[in-house]
Amino acid sequence: MDCRDIRSLAQRYHAIVSAFCLPYLSREEAIQFIADAAASLQPSGAIYLSTMEGDYSASGPQRSSDGKDSTYVYIHQADYLVEALRANGFTVVHESRKSYAAPSGANTIDLMIVATL
Repeated sequence: MDCRDIRSLAQRYHAIVSAFCLPYLSREEAIQFIADAAASLQPSGAIYLSTMEGDYSASGPQRSSDGKDSTYVYIHQADYLVEALRANGFTVVHESRKSYAAPSGANTIDLMIVATL
């Protein structure tokens, strides 16, 4: 199922895990996903988000490691993700980053956030 359709699920959940779904969502879609997740969680529910962090303007087509395929990847910024979480009733309980060397030699920062209602 497409994560942008999360509101179509009838149940409410204790937790939602979005492990590297956000790189495929625009800023607006990511903010809407957070709002939809809040509406899909039970009281005291939790959400886990992970994405590549950086300036949103760095978003764009990226080649696969074998160079054969290309897909559009969105780079997200913690400030607007945390703001969207708070605006939808979440409290951020964990925020961390891990730095990786990408195959291209560039440095990539992975952002992980856990928030609860």
